[in-house]
Amino acid sequence: MPKTFPRGSHKGSHITAKRGIYHYRRRLPSTHSGEVCISLRTRQFREAEHRAALLDQAFDDALRRASDSVTDAVDLNTLLRSYLQELLAKDLQRRLERPPGAPVYGYWWEPGDPGTAADADLEAIRQARDSL
Repeated sequence: MPKTFPRGSHKGSHITAKRGIYHYRRRLPSTHSGEVCISLRTRQFREAEHRAALLDQAFDDALRRASDSVTDAVDLNTLLRSYLQELLAKDLQRRLERPPGAPVYGYWWEPGDPGTAADADLEAIRQARDSL
């Protein structure tokens, strides 16, 4: 049975699917034309949501910093793509380097604390989602 993907973007989401791979798309502000589109390099929607949330948190700051240094929309797009791709690479590296049984995002959790590492990660994700 072929995999099915959610159709189009969800309201308020910047996730789209192209040929089964999820991408993050954001329009540039009116002072610049065009958009930034970055592959999230996953076919899993939940993973795409996680990666898009990371990019959403960093986008405004990245846009502000990039806008201060360039006036050309092409250069802005290039700088934004580079910064956001680097952010995704760092997140992936952090997740790969984590020791077994340790949380990825619940940095406060220590072995012996109540709950599990997964519970700490879920709480960190809930807090990040609620802050958006």
